[in-house]
Amino acid sequence: MKNPPPNVSGLLLQAREAAFLAGWLAAKLEQRRPGPDVVGVVGGFEVPPVTDFVDGFAAGARRASPRVKVLVDYSDDFVDRTKCAALARRQIARGAGAVFNVAGGCGLGAMRAAGDAGIWAVGVDSDQSFLGPHVLTSVLKRYEAGFEDVFNRIKTGKLRTGRDTILTIRDGAAGLGRISPRVPRPLIMQLHRLERQLTTGSLRVSVVSSD
Repeated sequence: MKNPPPNVSGLLLQAREAAFLAGWLAAKLEQRRPGPDVVGVVGGFEVPPVTDFVDGFAAGARRASPRVKVLVDYSDDFVDRTKCAALARRQIARGAGAVFNVAGGCGLGAMRAAGDAGIWAVGVDSDQSFLGPHVLTSVLKRYEAGFEDVFNRIKTGKLRTGRDTILTIRDGAAGLGRISPRVPRPLIMQLHRLERQLTTGSLRVSVVSSD
């Protein structure tokens, strides 16, 4: 909020670093396929809570494969699965080997299209691995970390109102869900090293433009 009321404390969970890890993993696996490296993102609306995921995913993909093409489309919808499925199929036709859902319920259509095409899908917000073996991983927002932070601040008398608090992967507020067992172990180890660098602050996510 630009001018928050003096008795309100805002809490924002930033998932950019977790999305970075998912983008890196998706691009690393894409390098194992023949042809150009291409990954896709299907977003709901082009608003900061969505573009935060998109920017992180694109940055991670470019970290893994500097020449990767990151396709980004917005459905302007968070509900209609057919819209997101159509966008995902268009990205798959352009060579995408993975599709990241950042469109809520609408994005489930994109994930289904990825599964039908035999490529990877990446879930959002909660662990969506239950959707099938084509789910590479999910980018999680861990709201319990936010609540714990607020309660601890209240308990210690350190809760500051009239401002927002941003929690990141370093605070346990974001991360990855279950990773497909089909991912080679060496990649998992590299992924964990990147995660440690993000949590310690020795690696920071730079926003890059998508294609």
